[in-house]
Amino acid sequence: MILFINDWEKYPSAIVHTQTKNQSFLDMAGVYKSMGIKNHAFLLALHNPLLAEIDPHDPTLTDSMKRMVMKEAYENPWYYFRECVKAPPLAGIDPIQFRANRGNMATLWLFFNHIMQLLIQPRQTGKSFTVDSLMAGLLNLWCFNTKINLLTKDEKLRAETVSRLKDIIKYLPKYMVMRTKKDSNNSESISIQLNNNVYKSHVAQSSEAAAFNAARGLSSPIMHIDEFAYYKHIGTALPAALPATGAAMEVARANNAPHGVIFTTTAGWLDSASGAYAHEFYEESAIWYEEYLDSRNIKALKKVIRKNSSSNDVAVVVDMNHRQLGFTDIWLQERIRSSKAKGAKAETDFLNIWADGSNESPFDKDILAKLKAGISHKVLQQITSSGYVLRWYTPRTTLKNVKLVMGMDTSDAVGKDDIALTIRRVDNGEVVAVGQFNETNTITFAKWISELLIGYPQMILMIERRSTGVSIIDYVINFLTAMDINPFTRLFNWVVQEKGVHPERYDDCMKNGLNPSVQDLHRRQFGFATSSNGRASRDKVYGDALLQSVKFTYNKVYDKRLIGQISGMTTRNGRIDHKSGSKDDLVMSWMLAYWFLTKGNNVEAYGFSQSELLARMEYNEAKDDKDETAITLAKIRREKINALLNRLESAEDEFLINSLIVAIERLSKELKDEEALFNISQTVKKVKLLNKDKKSKKNHKPKANFGLLV
Repeated sequence: MILFINDWEKYPSAIVHTQTKNQSFLDMAGVYKSMGIKNHAFLLALHNPLLAEIDPHDPTLTDSMKRMVMKEAYENPWYYFRECVKAPPLAGIDPIQFRANRGNMATLWLFFNHIMQLLIQPRQTGKSFTVDSLMAGLLNLWCFNTKINLLTKDEKLRAETVSRLKDIIKYLPKYMVMRTKKDSNNSESISIQLNNNVYKSHVAQSSEAAAFNAARGLSSPIMHIDEFAYYKHIGTALPAALPATGAAMEVARANNAPHGVIFTTTAGWLDSASGAYAHEFYEESAIWYEEYLDSRNIKALKKVIRKNSSSNDVAVVVDMNHRQLGFTDIWLQERIRSSKAKGAKAETDFLNIWADGSNESPFDKDILAKLKAGISHKVLQQITSSGYVLRWYTPRTTLKNVKLVMGMDTSDAVGKDDIALTIRRVDNGEVVAVGQFNETNTITFAKWISELLIGYPQMILMIERRSTGVSIIDYVINFLTAMDINPFTRLFNWVVQEKGVHPERYDDCMKNGLNPSVQDLHRRQFGFATSSNGRASRDKVYGDALLQSVKFTYNKVYDKRLIGQISGMTTRNGRIDHKSGSKDDLVMSWMLAYWFLTKGNNVEAYGFSQSELLARMEYNEAKDDKDETAITLAKIRREKINALLNRLESAEDEFLINSLIVAIERLSKELKDEEALFNISQTVKKVKLLNKDKKSKKNHKPKANFGLLV
């Protein structure tokens, strides 16, 4: 079958089936093309052009035509889904054609590439029909001597699934159906004796021991786990089942037979064992991007997936909301209303948001709700030439001259934790890009990061100095030096941060930063070495940067995984931390960038002025009441404060500095916005500290640049 663009060469007579009556496939190909996907026509492949005008369901087809249809459907599953599969009618007598969308095309393409996947969609959007249509094709067309296992959460879902699968088979062209009266006809299994295939369903067990024993016998090359996040004792059942499944898949692979594992679910509850287990799989897997369709081959595809996950497994999450599947907001509202779902239940069932029923969150519920409401699905993802994926939320071409900070949380990147990075704007803290990587070759990754810094000349790297961070720092230093760029101006370092404490050291590094001996002498000063206490205390980062970043930039986060990790934070023993078994690598990268924006000193060394840091944060004091007078007054107050802050940039006289501080504090009392007050208090605090430092070091007079409000 045609999966990759080069596969068309294997079928020289194949055409793009533009004459298909299934408009959804034509539309989907158009969507891919509009996204810039070169391999946008694979789903319209037709190996035999003679079938272009033929309806497989036409009762007048000759035996010769039927044989051509069968051959096409066997060789070309896209033809099967596009022309042969129909859903039982919801009303009336006419069945409904299989409708292509971004979710089901991704699911099928990944399955035929033998990629393990987790499909998450809102309820009532057809995810079960997609997988059942696949199973009908496997049983009747593509598999022989094969056992297929379904794991589902209860008897009700099992009966519904088996019944739905039978109906799909029933509506296939009759000559395509291999079931006979000799085949089993019950609510637990389906047999196709002509092909020696069997589809067996299994439900969750009431105890861990029963779950383990039942799962050990599930040896098959194809497995579907439905409602993954709600399957009781899945953490026991799945590890017991996968070894036998893996062995069966090896046999299928050797025989070039279909094989794969599909998980489907709606979002679950993080405070349940099954929900937490499913969510861990969700977080460890690579995210689906349509750019994967342009991979050269399966080998290249697997390489990219592995690099952009935090697991040794090659697994992908296909997470689609209602809009991405072609449903309107009105449709969603009607479905939520008719289901009577409210609150977190509505979020899990219809918004793909994982819920947490615990009350341990350190964040205000209203802020969390606004944080989740800010999830953006307009991701401008990019697969780089090195195989790394960044999720961009601002067009890359508009950021070349924008001042940015890249926060990076490092790890060993060997299948346990991610290397995570978050790029934020300096002026307002907005997230512009996010990435998670599982790369065993640190040099390859460090080279890519170095090239990224060169590509965005006004971006600095705020990297955690632990695990692979040390090696990345060393490589970036050498790379920048080779480019004649002083690394002390592009990587966060304590030489700059503590300029007031060690001015001679600072002056030496600014003047001689390209000298390897100077770099070696101060190499340990690069990066943010989180520790249990002291200047880089992890508790301080969590306690200050996290709470403040959530409070003041919650509407500029956008990234679903990052928001999920933030929402999953908890308070344990009086400390803010991630929950046991969950991740916080993205949170840490996001917080490190914010720490720099609020705690960074002497930032002029990096090409910034203090007045640019968080200078364009949006304030909410007059947004709720929409009072034009209030808006005008607030603007006037901020302009006055900004003017005073600008004067502080050149202030040297102690009396003048103190007078300006008094004036700023007086004006700030008239502001109602907590975000603005925080920014002012941080500014005044820095002024006082530097003024105190001036007194103690008469020979060192640092220039004071401080934050604007705008």
